[in-house]
Amino acid sequence: MTPKVSVIVLTYNQEKLIGRTLDSIIAQECDFPFEIIVGEDCSTDGTLTVCREYEARYPGIIRLFANNPNKGLLDNYYDCLLEAKGEYIADCGGDDFWIDPLKLKKEADILDSDPGITIVHTAWQYYDEPTGTVSPSHTEEYHSKHLKPISPKGELFLPILTDTHAPLIHLCTAMYRRDAIMKCYNADTRLFRDKQFLCEDLQLTSSLSRDGKVAYIPDVTLSYSIGKPSVLSRGNLEKTWLFHTSTLKLLEYIRQQNDIPYSALATKYSDKLYYVLTQAFRLQDREKIDDTLELYKTTGTPKSIKARALEVLSSNDIVWKNALRLLKSLKPDGNE
Repeated sequence: MTPKVSVIVLTYNQEKLIGRTLDSIIAQECDFPFEIIVGEDCSTDGTLTVCREYEARYPGIIRLFANNPNKGLLDNYYDCLLEAKGEYIADCGGDDFWIDPLKLKKEADILDSDPGITIVHTAWQYYDEPTGTVSPSHTEEYHSKHLKPISPKGELFLPILTDTHAPLIHLCTAMYRRDAIMKCYNADTRLFRDKQFLCEDLQLTSSLSRDGKVAYIPDVTLSYSIGKPSVLSRGNLEKTWLFHTSTLKLLEYIRQQNDIPYSALATKYSDKLYYVLTQAFRLQDREKIDDTLELYKTTGTPKSIKARALEVLSSNDIVWKNALRLLKSLKPDGNE
């Protein structure tokens, strides 16, 4: 039977968590068939073994794609999308989990009700792995004016791009039309496949919000896992720098492709460029400083006084080193 919904699950080195994720999806109460597409990206722990066990237990639901060699986030996600058979697509991170057994049904009902809606999303919460405690995402606080039951076509396009808080649309809470995203994918495959773009969600949510209506359900359906090392971990400055510079490049590509005036994204560029400049400065990495300064030029973003100060301090290795020592003595935790 052809599934109505395909749920994409990407996983890498999540041996202890992937079972929880899959259980939360299998527990969905639906009056339609759905499939789970697992993109296992050449883990070095026992993640693949766990995934194979689940595929064997649920052969009519789970389809496992065991990558070898590792594909990386972008290719893993969009290869899974191309394999999807469902009319609608949802996804859940391999360390996150759904907490509402009616999530898929609620979202599918909304998409069924209005063909002009390209994506529907919900509220979510943080789940701290070490303590097991939950906390609100504050999405409603940050984005209250944008969280309408139905937002007209194009209304959320810029808000998604200019967002500086938690994402306006958390993709792991969402469901979207496969044909709508494939239309975008086929029109500009580079947007979804360029290796310099390290995230998969911004191009997807912005494209869908540009081309159709966005629906929102205020129910909390997702526990988003925190409290462990990740690509956004503050303890890993190099990966943090790489991720955010990649996002800036993606943002600039979207801006140019959609003829968005620079002024609409000026604040986002200024804030994020200064942030990545501080990461490069703390790393004492000349190449990363130069690359960040080049991004200032590429985007046409003027440097703030603080940014110019970091540029000057990093121009001399001895001054740079002493500045870092002073910074660490004032803030031993290393936070800016």
